[in-house]
Amino acid sequence: MYKKIARQSNIELLRIVCMFLIFVNHMNGHGVMGDNVASLDYSLKSIVFIIATSVVVCAAPIFVIISGYFGIKPTLMGGGGVNSVLYACFIVFCVIFCQ
Repeated sequence: MYKKIARQSNIELLRIVCMFLIFVNHMNGHGVMGDNVASLDYSLKSIVFIIATSVVVCAAPIFVIISGYFGIKPTLMGGGGVNSVLYACFIVFCVIFCQ
């Protein structure tokens, strides 16, 4: 049978914060700024948009890595062999391609 993983509330809170930041990023790009994204200038609104996008863009890779970590069954994490290699490949894939 599977061993139960102890709840890690701080990591779950980080995952929830990442969900919110992904939502903010989508609202910033598609909702609030709308069509004005293509016409960025040096106004305060454009500077706030650029800074906000720069800060929240890291939320998606962090969310994917946390979800993948908690989505893997406990036997795969400590099983060794091929399963550990697949897990390591998943982490490398997320780090490289989710930027």
